[in-house]
Amino acid sequence: MNNRSGNINEVLKDYLYNGSTSEPQFIIYADSITNRLTYTLRFIFNQYLLSGFKTTSDRQVFEKSNLIKINYSDNTSPNAINIVPIGLLSEKGVKEFVPSCSTSNNKVLLFTNSNIDLGFDIFSAVFYMISRYEEWQKFVKDDHGRFEIRNSILYKLSVLKQPVVDCWLNDFKKRILDKFPDLTINQRKFQYISSIDVDNAYAFKGKSLMRNFGGGLKDLLRGNFRMAMARLSTVVFGNNDPFDAYDLQINLSQKYSVPLIYFFLYRTGTEFDRTLHPDNPQFIRLIKDIKNKGAAIGLHPSYYSCDDEQLLINEKKFLEKNADSVINASRQHYLRFNIRTSPDQLLRAGIKFDFTMGFAGSAGFRAGTSLPFFYYNFDEEKELEIMAVPFAAMDGAYYIYNRTTTQEACDDMIAIAGHVKQVNGLMITVFHERTFAKELYPGWTEVYQKLHESLNR
Repeated sequence: MNNRSGNINEVLKDYLYNGSTSEPQFIIYADSITNRLTYTLRFIFNQYLLSGFKTTSDRQVFEKSNLIKINYSDNTSPNAINIVPIGLLSEKGVKEFVPSCSTSNNKVLLFTNSNIDLGFDIFSAVFYMISRYEEWQKFVKDDHGRFEIRNSILYKLSVLKQPVVDCWLNDFKKRILDKFPDLTINQRKFQYISSIDVDNAYAFKGKSLMRNFGGGLKDLLRGNFRMAMARLSTVVFGNNDPFDAYDLQINLSQKYSVPLIYFFLYRTGTEFDRTLHPDNPQFIRLIKDIKNKGAAIGLHPSYYSCDDEQLLINEKKFLEKNADSVINASRQHYLRFNIRTSPDQLLRAGIKFDFTMGFAGSAGFRAGTSLPFFYYNFDEEKELEIMAVPFAAMDGAYYIYNRTTTQEACDDMIAIAGHVKQVNGLMITVFHERTFAKELYPGWTEVYQKLHESLNR
């Protein structure tokens, strides 16, 4: 397997660049250097352009500098890229408003103004998206308390499936190189990461006879004869469990050098949490086997952990004990995530990478970017030391929410990946263990295989 696959830090190594060891290539002038501005610049210059930068509010220092100049003020500079601020990065707190929008060259822009170089305040637009400003504003929650697609400005503008932030930054990079053709900027490479949420380690294996007997009766009463036969085949004859496709997934990861991450639900016995008991020997063996084969392991915090921090802490400790490994990555079960509280809770529990940033009901880019970014806290007006790692497409969005065919789903994911490739971004998909059960979702194993074949090119 790709030798970086077994450790989250190694998998995301290319996205942890912070510019601290790099000599500044850019100098940015602003009348006021705020936390919002610094946060945004770190994402744009460190994370995206892989470049060092420094800031100044001293106009003389700026004009005399030999670095590439970016002027973020109302007063233009002839030897700089000029961006006119709309004021968002100088404010504090969250206001109820909708950004001004326009379309230029078939691209949606936010915070448009009379800027002479770009046509919009790119710094405010990027900040608005990656800070998740719209999630801090008032919105109508769905049945699980989530921010869903109907609230998203990108969904309303019909650009949810495009990494618009990455496109803005790609155009920004081109504008810089046009003005400063001797400049060299490091180039990112497209990467695909496969992630699998394990909500229920096995369909039948490791479960009591009574639980399997009751489940079998339900299968028959519902007319699900294929699952009833699969249950009989697994429990009585010892054949392969329908959810046990772990070797197939790992083999594909090895064959195509695609990093693979599993997120394990580690609580059971509630309406929304139904897996093997964490102490189940077969569950423990599965986790250790997956880890030993080189896949990365993260926590899938249970449904109610979003409202109960102690649950989160206990589940993480339990998984670390049984996996014999430090766990620093997670994705919320049911994607239950509160932008005001969840990042801080995860951080206190020792989570450094949160993979929840995406939608249950549709493929697309919730924050407008395919690239990881750090969360921002508006209550304290500061960047948090926990990284959001966005995913682009989840299996259930296709077969549960939108009832698409497997071919339509596969084509859509490949098309989204095509957009990501154009900006050398990061494509992450989410599948579930049950998706590989042909008795439930025929054809989806082939979709998973096709993605590995197509996105490896």
